[in-house]
Amino acid sequence: LGLLMTLKEFFALHQSKLEENYPGLTLRRLTQEWEILESQGKTLEFFYAQLTEAVPLAYIAEQAPFYKHEFFVNPHVLIPRSETEILVEKAVHELKRIKTQKKCPTVVDVGTGSGAIILSILADCPFPIKAFGIDISFDALKVANTNKEKLESDFHPESEVKLLNGDRLSDFTLKADLIVSNPPYIKRREDLPKVHSQVLRFEPELALFLDDLSYADWFTFFFEQVSHHLEEGGLFIMEGHEDHLVSLLPLATSAGLLAASVHKDYTGRNRFLTARK
Repeated sequence: LGLLMTLKEFFALHQSKLEENYPGLTLRRLTQEWEILESQGKTLEFFYAQLTEAVPLAYIAEQAPFYKHEFFVNPHVLIPRSETEILVEKAVHELKRIKTQKKCPTVVDVGTGSGAIILSILADCPFPIKAFGIDISFDALKVANTNKEKLESDFHPESEVKLLNGDRLSDFTLKADLIVSNPPYIKRREDLPKVHSQVLRFEPELALFLDDLSYADWFTFFFEQVSHHLEEGGLFIMEGHEDHLVSLLPLATSAGLLAASVHKDYTGRNRFLTARK
């Protein structure tokens, strides 16, 4: 490609392919991404090579905006999505409610990945919280720890956060006032045609997919764990798949959770399941 080709020329030459791989991409956005990379000491050749490979922009720059902060990300964690910010808003609202009865609420984030959810909650609460982020992947926890170090100056000085390795709540021993989760929720076969090729190629499979045949069993076990670990009156908020959330409601109820209901995101799609103990 050579360094003589400007971003404008590169964009003009590859526009249709770029727009296919990066829906909604503009020259302005491309220029902003390049400015980030340039500040990191990367070369245009590196940028062009990554774009040609269709590597997600967040992984190229190793950063993604979420809620009120920039998070470090790499291919060991999902790129945080804007709709997940609603989960943070719901969680903070609930913690403010609990705060009227309890000095230091406990919150657990299951499948914490980059830590975007739990760390955003911590940074948004002007009172102490005892927080736990659990993930099955050690590599994901390393990313979450990097983000924790970046953001902890924004936490209440008495807040605590621990990052733990584990499968769902299997190794967790405490009770929580609030449990949040953005677990894997894509059915490996049934949902595959709807998954963007970039997601398939670059994002961590472990955080995305469950086998179709064990899907209901996976969530039944998880809901039973949630029911066991929630305090009386505690709240559970989970992000899920728009096509499958309604079918999970009876599983949540059977596991002993109350008032299970589905909520929409800003685009009107079913996106969240909430329930109480």
